[in-house]
Amino acid sequence: MPKRPVVGVEGNELLEHPAWLAWRRLNAGSPTVTRIEILQGRNKSATFRLYSAFPNGGTVIAKRGYPETLRREYEIYAEVLPHVPLPALRCFGWFCLQDEEYAWLFLEDAGDDEFDPSIERHRVLAARWIGKLHVNALQLSTSMHLPPAGASRYLGHLRHARQLLVDCRANPALSAKDMAVLDSVVSHCDELEALWGRIEKQCGDLPQTLVHGDFVPKNLRVRKGLGGSSLVLFDWEMVGWGPPAADLASVDLEVYWPVVSETWPGLDKSTLYQMAELGRLFRNLAAIDWAAARLARAGPWVDNAIARLRVYSSTGKTLCRRYR
Repeated sequence: MPKRPVVGVEGNELLEHPAWLAWRRLNAGSPTVTRIEILQGRNKSATFRLYSAFPNGGTVIAKRGYPETLRREYEIYAEVLPHVPLPALRCFGWFCLQDEEYAWLFLEDAGDDEFDPSIERHRVLAARWIGKLHVNALQLSTSMHLPPAGASRYLGHLRHARQLLVDCRANPALSAKDMAVLDSVVSHCDELEALWGRIEKQCGDLPQTLVHGDFVPKNLRVRKGLGGSSLVLFDWEMVGWGPPAADLASVDLEVYWPVVSETWPGLDKSTLYQMAELGRLFRNLAAIDWAAARLARAGPWVDNAIARLRVYSSTGKTLCRRYR
């Protein structure tokens, strides 16, 4: 898939750019940046790359978002990752002004060497990284009051998505075929909610730990160093505490298993594979919720969201068969 063109800010516009003003507030003696790239931008949530943010010319990633979300992400970088024997990005701080609705978080630039799931050594790095996180974070994260990352979170996604889709039926841009897709997804949500007691029981029998919640290729980067390749992980906005099912949805379990088996001796390999299948169901519900939110904002341009919902509905029905 071709990369999106990066939008840059240069010249006089730099001095008034909110990312530069925020970085200067946190680092009063820093030089004026030479360029700002907009990596992602959505209203209050956005990500920027600041060039020459340090005297040595280094780059910084600036994230703008809701205070509660970025504060929690900052705590992961500041209080968890430094105590886990894993490569991790440095965090340069965060702040939130009382009179503003959003906060800023500043991170080391992870680079552009993307994780490729088709490459075996990348898959091995990812499975070992997330396995070490799961077993090493057990004692560190219990005092952080993390939000739940188990059954209750994804039941919330289910109910929110269903209500959005019911409300979207009033959109005159939807065709009869589009309505059929909505009805199919709503029916899937109804069926899955009726089976939710079994899912809650399964989650209650699984080990609980810190969960990244969005362990997917777009949030991973591979770095090359003198000691070989290493992996770094970012975007901790979905972090929580619960069974690590969602993190395992696309992980090489044969590599992950030896990393965690001594810490969780009661977890057999069969249960591990069932947990990964549960993670795929969870992730599919979150995807349905996000697609439903996209449809709610789409106005007359509904085709993309409908196409996504059609795929997620088919996938979800297949995944929930084992709970019937």
